[in-house]
Amino acid sequence: MNTPMVVTTPDDPEFLKQFARASMLHAHLDNSLKMFIRSFDETTVEEALKYIGYEGAAQLRKRVTQLAKEQFGEGEALTMVLDFMKRCEDNQ
Repeated sequence: MNTPMVVTTPDDPEFLKQFARASMLHAHLDNSLKMFIRSFDETTVEEALKYIGYEGAAQLRKRVTQLAKEQFGEGEALTMVLDFMKRCEDNQ
């Protein structure tokens, strides 16, 4: 049997404000990761957004890590990227 799902939205303005803020920050992080990948692939923004599509944050972090390892090899630049990916994961 299919039971209809009822979704309610809280009326608390502070909750809605914080929820909107978290949603915007999450979307901004995903977009930043996509542009990070774009910089490695050397594609246009439009191509990157179309190609990457709706990959989730975990897949984006994994791809950034893989591309950074290929592009930078071992060294300070890779360490900085990996540290950033770790902070992204911790803040999810």
